[in-house]
Amino acid sequence: MAKRKAMQDVCLNCHQQAFVDGHYFQYDAMVKLYNEKTDKLFADDPMHKWFNTNTADIKSAIKSGEFQKIYSELFKQDVK
Repeated sequence: MAKRKAMQDVCLNCHQQAFVDGHYFQYDAMVKLYNEKTDKLFADDPMHKWFNTNTADIKSAIKSGEFQKIYSELFKQDVK
C-alpha cells in the first residue's frame, strides 16, 4: 500500500483529492471485474488446470497422451 499511497501523492500534485479517489475507485473496479472474468474463464477451460501442475506430472501426461486428448477435444472439427 505504500507504493499506492506514493502514486496517489504524485497525482495530487496536479489533481484534487476527489479526482484521485475517483480514478482509483474506477481502477480497482476494473481490476476486480477483470479478475472475476478471467477466473471464470480459466475455471471452465481444461487447459488452464495445468498451470498449477508440477512439471513432472505434465511430462507424464504428455507421454501418456492425456494432454493431447484435451487438445483434440478442444479443437475438434467437423470436416465434411
